[in-house]
Amino acid sequence: MIGRNKINKESVVPYYYQIETIIRNRIMNNEFKKEDLLPSENELSKEYNVTRNTIRKALQRLVYEGLLISKKGKGYFIAEAKLEQMLFRFYAFAKDFSKDENCVNSKVIKKEVISSTEYIAKKLDVSINNKIHKIVRVRFFNNKPMIYETSYISLGKFDFNDFKNTDLTHGCIYDILSNVYNIEIANGEEFLEPIILNEYEAKILSVKKNSPAFLIESVVYTITQKPIELRRSIIRGDRLKFKIGFNFKKTT
Repeated sequence: MIGRNKINKESVVPYYYQIETIIRNRIMNNEFKKEDLLPSENELSKEYNVTRNTIRKALQRLVYEGLLISKKGKGYFIAEAKLEQMLFRFYAFAKDFSKDENCVNSKVIKKEVISSTEYIAKKLDVSINNKIHKIVRVRFFNNKPMIYETSYISLGKFDFNDFKNTDLTHGCIYDILSNVYNIEIANGEEFLEPIILNEYEAKILSVKKNSPAFLIESVVYTITQKPIELRRSIIRGDRLKFKIGFNFKKTT
């Protein structure tokens, strides 16, 4: 019988995959804790009686998955646990993750009035070249960049003359719309797709180029069903995972 932390050399499953699974389980079971330094490649190769190349392949797959962080000259560290977001629930970063023990804030990169493109105009149900607010922010969780976010807010149907002077460092845009402009948000639709970060996006989010990420595009509606915001959120793939809840119904 093979122990839970031992590989089965008679199995058809590749060694690197077995080791990847074992180390993942050890992380999930808190045998290795957040920010701990993992044993070196040499130590792991001796523990599992395989080559360093096999160990390296397993660890690199866990880095890509977001469970480990590789630091040149230091080794592999256990990454922070990923945040969870329900897939079938409207996503609002500030509201979802601003618990007492968490620090959620934003850095505004750009805030300007632009002319809408054909795509933006269609999403916000306005004319092409209609004036809209463009707000670009980096959203931080516990002082680490997590989301690169661009919001386009309609000016054609709403009076936001002093919106550009509103502080967007903390809190939620929707609270500002409600409290300052008496505009209530009713519902929205979101589209989720996996992407690979380009050089600029990776630099903004403090990860390597070509790192995996999520792109969430949202269209938000007021209680009168007028689209008010188009939002594109690029989220680090190593910091967030989505979950789905479901119930089984007995059929007759």
